[in-house]
Amino acid sequence: MSFDHSKAALAAPGVSKVLSKWHCSEKVKSELLGFGSEALFQLMISNPNDYKFTTEQVERMTYILNIYRSLHTIFSETVQADEWINAPNTNELFGGQTAIDVMKKGKVSDMASVAEYLQSQC
Repeated sequence: MSFDHSKAALAAPGVSKVLSKWHCSEKVKSELLGFGSEALFQLMISNPNDYKFTTEQVERMTYILNIYRSLHTIFSETVQADEWINAPNTNELFGGQTAIDVMKKGKVSDMASVAEYLQSQC
């Protein structure tokens, strides 16, 4: 799943809802989406149509949506799909951490690794 900058404004509120399902605070949402501050994230979410998304922010949103889609393909139970992201994982990629902790390291490549792992499980 990919989308361009013009579609990012449409996707941003949905991505924020996904992150809420994953029990992410506003601070964590802003970090995962590549905003410099929680205030900037709040400004964007209040009016996404007026915000100029960076390429990295679009990429981050794409990975979050891909992760969400993969989880809901793997798990038939919605609660299980939404809670997996916060469960400790013994797979080598996670080393006992949760997927959200790996993603919170801050690099786009960390999000890509989680997305690729889940895609390989579908």
